[in-house]
Amino acid sequence: MLIIAGIAMSIGIPAFQNMIARSRTEGFAHEAMSLIQHTRLEAIKRNRPGVVYFDAGSNELVAFMNIDGDLNEQFNIGAGDVELSRLRKPAFIQFEDETGASGNASIDGLSSVAGGKPGVVIRPNGSVEADGAFRVADLRGNHLELRIRPAATGRVELRMYIKGSTNPEDGTSWFPPGDTTDPSRVRWEWK
Repeated sequence: MLIIAGIAMSIGIPAFQNMIARSRTEGFAHEAMSLIQHTRLEAIKRNRPGVVYFDAGSNELVAFMNIDGDLNEQFNIGAGDVELSRLRKPAFIQFEDETGASGNASIDGLSSVAGGKPGVVIRPNGSVEADGAFRVADLRGNHLELRIRPAATGRVELRMYIKGSTNPEDGTSWFPPGDTTDPSRVRWEWK
């Protein structure tokens, strides 16, 4: 009986650890998506541009309402710029793309804000100035992206990089979550 329990634990513990790592990585990605979506709603509500960018110095995603129109990270309180929120990057997440580029270099497209850093500029009508993606990786080498597109709607989609596969929708190796009822959708592969 003790041998059977030992075998069950040797199988169960790694699976449980994988589930925890996956949950934490997806949790951070969903928090970041919520931050972008909240900023979009505030831009529409306040009829002012909203901005979300990665501040490598503080390891945070920063969201603010750009009341004075200068897209500067130095919030001009006199002009009424309002910081909405900051999302600190946990230690188990890196801003990194599938090639190993990290920090601001891992961000695909988007606009230039906050002293030349890439970020999302959300217009008062909810559209974005440029589409693109924030890309993150966990310590196991799983890569996720928060793809903002099309620019006209500012829609945010969570996708995973799957090496060796090609997404027929856009020709990249980034895929939305797999759907077990649709065999044509690629299922996410977690390391």
